[in-house]
Amino acid sequence: MNARIAAIALTAFSFSAFASPPPPPPPAPEIAQGEFDGFQGPDLWRAWQRQVRVQALQMASEAYRAAGETGDGAFIRNEGPSIEISTGYWTEGFNAQFAEFCPRNRPDQCIWSYRSIRLNGNQAEFDAVTLATFDGAGLAAELQARNIGPDEFDPEHAIFTDISALQTALTPHLGLVSVSADTCPAVGQWRRRLEAAPPIYLSGQAPEDSTTPPSMPPPPYPIHIRHVIEIPVTAFGTADVTVRINDTRNRQLSELWSLITRGISDCMAGE
Repeated sequence: MNARIAAIALTAFSFSAFASPPPPPPPAPEIAQGEFDGFQGPDLWRAWQRQVRVQALQMASEAYRAAGETGDGAFIRNEGPSIEISTGYWTEGFNAQFAEFCPRNRPDQCIWSYRSIRLNGNQAEFDAVTLATFDGAGLAAELQARNIGPDEFDPEHAIFTDISALQTALTPHLGLVSVSADTCPAVGQWRRRLEAAPPIYLSGQAPEDSTTPPSMPPPPYPIHIRHVIEIPVTAFGTADVTVRINDTRNRQLSELWSLITRGISDCMAGE
């Protein structure tokens, strides 16, 4: 994996500009103290922490992309609603999308699918993976084999290639969901749920209704959560239109996506 791939992986999930700066990292653990063939253990630890982060994001991005590939015998006829959620913390990214897949020779047998990806959001679990897979001597040996000595080593940009054990350890923490309407009918009913939903007013609020008493405002929503929802629709005759809703700290966007995906989690629970 080269530096360009690492950069792509780090942008696989969007990061909000509204998150508070993270606290300073804790010191390196005991197993990373001292020297490893001339390399400082804490420096190798910082580099491995970054490797875990880059690898987790890249694996999540690749799994999500693969779940949306059609293969040689199919094509995507329509794309449905999609969402991207970011909080400013790399462990909390979420992406999901509906798409209608069609066999190339049987366009009458198209079927809607739904895919989503998230990291589990538990920093402690990723810290445990980092600790369990850290091998200071092995990392130092790889760097020396690549003619990178202690003086040339940069912990903030180092990329390691012997990562098969890390990939195995990270796999359980990548929450990929991929399901089709043939096994989960709720996937193909997203339009029906949207049609039954209250209208979305372009002014940002519903017309005043003096007969409805004001309700208590909901509790504050976390300030750092950003939702980007896109809903393709047909309007103005046959024109394709995509409604894009982008906002931070907006509970209604979370509720909208819950409406669009209602019933899909029940299919997952039944597996």
